[in-house]
Amino acid sequence: MAWLATPDGAYSTTFDDGPAADNLKDRTYFKQLMAQREVSGQAMVSAVSGQRVTVGGIPIVRAGRVIGAVGVETSCRRIMEVVDSYYQLPKDLLFLVIDDAALIILHSEHDRIFQTPEMGEPSMAAAVKRIIAEPSGTVAYGARGQKRIAAFNRSDILGWHFMVARTLS
Repeated sequence: MAWLATPDGAYSTTFDDGPAADNLKDRTYFKQLMAQREVSGQAMVSAVSGQRVTVGGIPIVRAGRVIGAVGVETSCRRIMEVVDSYYQLPKDLLFLVIDDAALIILHSEHDRIFQTPEMGEPSMAAAVKRIIAEPSGTVAYGARGQKRIAAFNRSDILGWHFMVARTLS
């Protein structure tokens, strides 16, 4: 869904095909846009569609002043459907993305989207801490009673931590 907003937070969407009933002015990403900063990869539950989405947007600036913003919301479930169909990962591999707050943005197991990692196993807590702290590497951990090893890499643009994990037998 695409949207176009004015500086007061009023906006129109392709979802509603016109003006939305609510307002963006209290949303963190909107405040960033009004401060002339681009937004990419902001995870949230959409007030319009109710879906778990990522938001990206850019301010519209004229004569040094923000006169609006344009952005898109992309369904996290839809992103995973594209990843699943394109990459067709083997069953023993998991693809997941977490943010700096350890929120799972994307996960091969779609019901895990917007959950937090299960920190019950000490190795999982240590792994997440390392993944968030380091730009890339590998880490072994336990999850759901299974041992796993993951390769990870941080995206400088999105600030997300991409991981591919293999279940060890």
